[in-house]
Amino acid sequence: MKSLLQRLSGIILLLLALSGESFAQLNVDLQITRRQFIPHEPIPLSVQLTNRAGGELLLHGDGRRSWLNIVVTNQRGHLVAPFRPLSFQAAKIPVGRSVAKQIDLGSYFPLTSFGKYTVYTVITLPTGEAFQSSRKVFDITNGRTIYEQRVGLGGKARDYRLISFAPGRTSYLYFQAELVDERRVVYTYPIGQILQQKAPEATVDKQGRLNVLYLGGPGRYTHVLIDSQGRVAKRTQYTRGKSGNPRLVAFADGEVKVAGGTVFDPVKQKADQDRIRKASDRPSLLFD
Repeated sequence: MKSLLQRLSGIILLLLALSGESFAQLNVDLQITRRQFIPHEPIPLSVQLTNRAGGELLLHGDGRRSWLNIVVTNQRGHLVAPFRPLSFQAAKIPVGRSVAKQIDLGSYFPLTSFGKYTVYTVITLPTGEAFQSSRKVFDITNGRTIYEQRVGLGGKARDYRLISFAPGRTSYLYFQAELVDERRVVYTYPIGQILQQKAPEATVDKQGRLNVLYLGGPGRYTHVLIDSQGRVAKRTQYTRGKSGNPRLVAFADGEVKVAGGTVFDPVKQKADQDRIRKASDRPSLLFD
């Protein structure tokens, strides 16, 4: 009996040693940008792989499964199924080197319901050995809709929204566009940091473009022009002008312009500061 126990102990120690050696072949580090997101916005993950093996590692799938698998569970512990196959190009990692893969989790998984989620990755080598990352937790929560306008473009109706969201101490202004007939959100992304002391202004011009003016910093306003494709076409900063703070003005012909402010030029501001600084270096009076 003692001999049998010794054999079993030896086998267990051998397996643990092999497991430790196998684990050391590949380090998998998973990072997520922050803890809270709103529905439909991108959720960027960074997967960093470090080769600790004695030779080059080539990671590739076998046609049936991907070498990089992502596992997502909801707050009840149930698996969240991806809505499209996980498929990634092969990756080659030289000895002792690291490679990083950037992934938008929202482009693979339906993460639109409020709640807490857990995510981790599993890397499978061609030999069948698997390496798992640590688990990361994030929340899908709601922002506050502060503007909504329905726009007809090309015979299709779209809803434009501005959403205020504060995942931490900083508040952000988000733009969202939804195809009304399809009930499908096509864009959700932050357009900038926002101060809550003044409500943003927004209006749609005759070309179906959304003009947004918001307070992005102390005394600093930002005008963002979002084109009919939902992309930021122009971004201009303003400060208070002779006639007051900048504001959006809509004309009868459908044009929208910024009035009452002065365009902020950071290059000119720095030049002015340098000129003032050089002048202050010179004494105003000279004494014998």
